[in-house]
Amino acid sequence: MTFIATLTDEADYVHVHRDNNSYRVATQIGYDDVTRHIFFLVVTLDVVPTLDYELRYSIERYDDVLEETTTYWDRSEVAKFIGKEDRKRILASLLSIIHHLLNDA
Repeated sequence: MTFIATLTDEADYVHVHRDNNSYRVATQIGYDDVTRHIFFLVVTLDVVPTLDYELRYSIERYDDVLEETTTYWDRSEVAKFIGKEDRKRILASLLSIIHHLLNDA
């Protein structure tokens, strides 16, 4: 498996999907050039009555042949297939998305 990053340093467009008190952003960050799986950075912000806000983020791998999604929550798992420089760009994108979400909430 070889991860090919599609996220650029200039990427600042964020489309926020809103469903009542839930906000979600999914942006493509790359693909696997062997399996053709597509990878997304997914960020959600939910308004929770007792906690105020709950922020979650993960990387999802989508297999369009099987129509299955695998979610990665652990950075050590992600580090196995995404290199350090690409992870830095993904982190910058994550911070930008969080900024947009907090401004919309």
